[in-house]
Amino acid sequence: MKKHTSWYLKDVRGRVRKVINQTNTRDELVSILEQFVEEQQQEISAI
Repeated sequence: MKKHTSWYLKDVRGRVRKVINQTNTRDELVSILEQFVEEQQQEISAI
């Protein structure tokens, strides 16, 4: 699953992809993606 997630995020900042590749569980992956989405929403709201 990490392989697919990283592929879909291939144009996204390297930090997020690196952290995803280091996850060990599905729950960790979901948590990271939720945090990423929240950060993106905050950046968009700031514009």
